[in-house]
Amino acid sequence: MAQSPYEAVAPYLSLGRVLLLSCAGWLVFKILQALYNISPLHPLSKVPGPKLAAATYWPEFYHDVLLTGRYTHEIKKMHDKYGPIVRINPHETHCADMAFADEIYAIGGRKRDKPIHQINGSAVGTTNGFGTPDHDLHRSRRVPVARFFSRAMIARLEGDIHDLVQKLCDKLLAEGSKATEGDGKKKEPFDIAHAYSCFTSDAIFSYSFGEPLGLLSRDAWTPNFREATLAVLKPVFIFRFFPFLIATSRMGKHLVPYLPPDAALLIRTLQIDIPSRVYKTKHDLDAGISYDRPTVFGDLLQSELDESEKNPERLADEAVAVVGAGTETTSWALAVITFHLLSQPAILDRLRAELLTVVEDPRHLPAWTVLEKLPYLGAVIQEGLRLSYGVSSRSARTPTEEDLVYRGEWNKKPMELVLPRGYAIGMSAAITHHDERIFPDSYSYIPDRWLDEKNEFRKDVAHGMMAFSKGSRACLGKNLALCELHLALAALALRVMPHMRLVDTTQEDIAYDHDMFVPMAKSGSRGVKVLVELANGSIPSRTFNPVVPLPSSGPDADATRQGEPSKAQGAGQASRTNLGRPRCSIMSGTWNDDLDPRLGIITPVGLPLGIITTSSIFLFFSLLFTAIRSHVRRQDRVFGWDDGLMVAGTISHVASVSVGIAGQLTGIGTRDVHLNQWRFEESMKIHTVWLLAYSLAMTLIKASICITLRRIAEAKRSLRIVVWVLLAITLVSFIAAFVGTAVQCIPFEAHWRPYLVAQGDAWCAPTVIFIVLGYIATVCTIVTDAALVVVPGMLLWKTQMKMQAKLQVMGLMSFASLASLITVVRIPYVQKYGGLKDRHYWCAMIVFCSIIESSIGIIASSFPSVRRFVRRLRNNGTDPTENSCQPNTDDIITFGGGGGGSGGASSKHQGRGSKPSRSAFHNPTDKGISLTTVKGRTQGEKWERLNDGDSDKRDLLRKESVKGIRAQYTYTVEVEEDTDGSVDARSKSRRSLE
Repeated sequence: MAQSPYEAVAPYLSLGRVLLLSCAGWLVFKILQALYNISPLHPLSKVPGPKLAAATYWPEFYHDVLLTGRYTHEIKKMHDKYGPIVRINPHETHCADMAFADEIYAIGGRKRDKPIHQINGSAVGTTNGFGTPDHDLHRSRRVPVARFFSRAMIARLEGDIHDLVQKLCDKLLAEGSKATEGDGKKKEPFDIAHAYSCFTSDAIFSYSFGEPLGLLSRDAWTPNFREATLAVLKPVFIFRFFPFLIATSRMGKHLVPYLPPDAALLIRTLQIDIPSRVYKTKHDLDAGISYDRPTVFGDLLQSELDESEKNPERLADEAVAVVGAGTETTSWALAVITFHLLSQPAILDRLRAELLTVVEDPRHLPAWTVLEKLPYLGAVIQEGLRLSYGVSSRSARTPTEEDLVYRGEWNKKPMELVLPRGYAIGMSAAITHHDERIFPDSYSYIPDRWLDEKNEFRKDVAHGMMAFSKGSRACLGKNLALCELHLALAALALRVMPHMRLVDTTQEDIAYDHDMFVPMAKSGSRGVKVLVELANGSIPSRTFNPVVPLPSSGPDADATRQGEPSKAQGAGQASRTNLGRPRCSIMSGTWNDDLDPRLGIITPVGLPLGIITTSSIFLFFSLLFTAIRSHVRRQDRVFGWDDGLMVAGTISHVASVSVGIAGQLTGIGTRDVHLNQWRFEESMKIHTVWLLAYSLAMTLIKASICITLRRIAEAKRSLRIVVWVLLAITLVSFIAAFVGTAVQCIPFEAHWRPYLVAQGDAWCAPTVIFIVLGYIATVCTIVTDAALVVVPGMLLWKTQMKMQAKLQVMGLMSFASLASLITVVRIPYVQKYGGLKDRHYWCAMIVFCSIIESSIGIIASSFPSVRRFVRRLRNNGTDPTENSCQPNTDDIITFGGGGGGSGGASSKHQGRGSKPSRSAFHNPTDKGISLTTVKGRTQGEKWERLNDGDSDKRDLLRKESVKGIRAQYTYTVEVEEDTDGSVDARSKSRRSLE
């Protein structure tokens, strides 16, 4: 019997032989693959570089894994030998020419993927924005996170960073005030990078999640994230070559009880605390619970991302990437800058001199937008970023839809290379930041290289920076990092560095030695060791004293020169002596009495700027629509009481918007920490005036709308009663709001000077009364707006009009009800009047919603006239829906009021000395609906009954000698005969909308 193929080879299929054959097969495959990689058939064959690196990944593995992150040094040697473009592995090239950076890191619609080989080396996975390979998916994931780190959002949340900066300085100065140890040993120096790591960790958590980690609140600088982060980053290069091992990093949360304190804190935070926060935020949002303060979780969960992208586990990975990118890179930059400032006192002195031109109290720094305008401070920071590199590991991109063409020069000869699509090309900050053509003497710390002869920032030098990467995948947290650096460095230079000195620290302790995704100094480096030493062993006393403008002459000036307080200063001191740190009980507001009292008008950013811009736009359209309405109504000779009230309401609205904008410039929309006493009082004064102006404006606007409704409902007694009730409600709510605001505090100035109440010099009603008045006004507004939908609907529903025409008219007349949507949005903020914190900030939201509400009321109620005006413009001054014949002179009484008819038949039928007719037929609501009284038929007078279809026949058009109704109008007449045979007729008429 013949053997089967299996039986024939079975004796040779031992386990050892199978493994040997498998290894031999794999080795043959790799050899063939390496030969292909260096053959002319490979798309990268023309790119210069060492053949071994082109053939296999082994050189990269040797330098990055076995020698620990030193392949960047090898790449630098390749550039020195082969030129600006080199091939560093079989599928990737590297560029050292910054002139080509804009092609590699393109923006706009030029797609750039991120190579998976690089993502594996960051250990962040592919579920977050940083590790997303695909260009389009990355873009959709980046948008909501980028919005959270925008300049506008930073301006909104900057106050938290200010607080943490001062906390950092206080803790550093406390180091200098510590007494010597009990055994007589001197204080030990500490690594300033650990202190900065505590600061940046607290800052990114406070900014992103609404509360800090609390590292700065601990007694010591440990535990912190720095050492733990470096420990976690050690295996990243192994992950690059063996990506299946990344899953093992998820096991850390199970080992927390057995880890050192630093590592346990990091793992617990990243793998336990952050995911828990995501699930809690999602649960709260699903339950309808909203947060006053934005968080990165809330923004992502409420963004327009696909639901699959809002998976809590993915969002937790996104947050981990944000935290990881926002801690060690910024803290190391601060450490490098600190080393150079302490080792070069002349640079520190120049920096302090520039800072003192804008900083009057280092405990209360100006806004980031002010500090970033200081040229030398910016130069110091940029030079520190250049030598700290940000992420030092190479950053590659893969062009997917285009070949890149490099044209440059090497060895004084022109060169051109075509880099095919689908293959990665990258750059490294650790190499480009030492391009001697851009940064001469590049290893030296020279801030002046960033400034030209006019002391202005050099954009050509800035183009050589890679600290935040470039292009569509540039660092999301760039704005936040720069904000932290400006604020921290300003406070440190003025408060701490004069008392700080380096201890056993040299240039080698901060010089770049190798990569672990972030730059690392040589093995065995002690870090940036410093000591804080105070002259008398105590924290320096406050160097800033609140000042009021000093008089230039007179007895107050003389007293001031002699060292005595002026009357103005004395009053201020007295008030503070009586009240201590003022905390306002009325309206539950506060101000910061440590803030410079000379600070006045606020430069609007964030919420105040948005309110000013939006209010101005709505005010423009309100004025425009009211002007058009008045013009059309006067032209039609139907200008009535409702129009006059709307004009008055618009004028009051102008006052309301103007006062509201003034409030944004003095403190409304600003957090308590940025309010001194002047800002607090001035903004509250303006806000009180705004409340009165707004109440008057809304009352006039609503009254105008109610009168329009009353005129429409003339023929319906029940509806007239409803409208009268609405008008009464409007007036009562106005009186309640206006009078309640006016008499809530006695004297009136106690509204903005709450300390008068604390001193017993004033009285104010409980805040809850004011809140109740706000709710009453809100309810009245919603009821009035609802009537704008109900009343026109009841009137139009039974009329002989096409359904399309009914809906058009109802839509026009109920458009103002949209204001109710804004009113509903405003409801939660009314309660903020009773809050204990940031009342001025929440008042801005009320102002914002109220101004939009008033504007919509004005615009919507004027919309029919604007519509008619636009029709006339399109038809050379005539409305095609208007009657081309002479006005009807029968006794048809419309709800427009006004004078008599305009010429034509009207004048012919009136003879000399005769009583004029009440009005020619003019429908003031855009020739829409008219419920009017028609003169009844007298005895002996014959009327002809017309069908609906007959009314459109041309032969029934009215002639001069024949009385009747023009074909353009259709009447339904309800005839009621009295006992004496006389007839009373009520008619409903409509004008064709076609």
